[in-house]
Amino acid sequence: MISRSIIDPGVISFVRTNVVIECAGEFTRGMTVVDLKGVTGRPANADVAVNVDTARLWKLFGNALKRLP
Repeated sequence: MISRSIIDPGVISFVRTNVVIECAGEFTRGMTVVDLKGVTGRPANADVAVNVDTARLWKLFGNALKRLP
């Protein structure tokens, strides 16, 4: 599970959902399949980032750079 203890936890939004790697498909072998709509009925096994507040992220990044020596 992803640690959400970042400086500003509202920067990234997560959902808990099922994620699998398709290993047997003829056309999708190796594809990461994320069930955001719950259609497979499989239990959630991962936290997936679904939204990033880019303005806040860049502001945090810029402020961090300003503090470098």
